[in-house]
Amino acid sequence: MFEIDRNHPWPPGLKLTSARATLKAMEQDMKRVPQLAEVARALKTALHAIDQAEAKSPRRLGDGVVTHSRFIPASTD
Repeated sequence: MFEIDRNHPWPPGLKLTSARATLKAMEQDMKRVPQLAEVARALKTALHAIDQAEAKSPRRLGDGVVTHSRFIPASTD
């Protein structure tokens, strides 16, 4: 699990663009399941919050990323 260094708490070492891509893919998956509509709305709210954070601070947050991850959406087969 990633932990924010309390000696340097901000900005955290993460890329909002990576988080946004992951949440967007998850939101699209949730939209396909009617019972998960509330989860899809919550993810949309999170995406909006990321957009607002990036608008307030257009410089790239977390350029010193230590770890990388990626989300692979479920196949639609």
